[in-house]
Amino acid sequence: MTWMEWVQLIAIPAFGFMSLWCWRLMTQIDKVASNLNEYKLAVAKEYASVTYLKDVEQRLVHQLEQMNSKLDRLVKYEMRNGDGQ
Repeated sequence: MTWMEWVQLIAIPAFGFMSLWCWRLMTQIDKVASNLNEYKLAVAKEYASVTYLKDVEQRLVHQLEQMNSKLDRLVKYEMRNGDGQ
């Protein structure tokens, strides 16, 4: 087998196959990257931010403290008046 025969029979088809394989691989990588970016965008839109969660926590704690204060006042009132129940 001469050098030119080897190039024609093996090297050129192998190079073509490798080029096609690399092109398909790059296409798949682009699709995966696109899907990942879409997923990140959806997560950013749908999930609550840390700031929002802290705000909700502060409001809940404030409401619980108000309820606790009212219950304390009610217990003190009941103890002073001694309903006898």
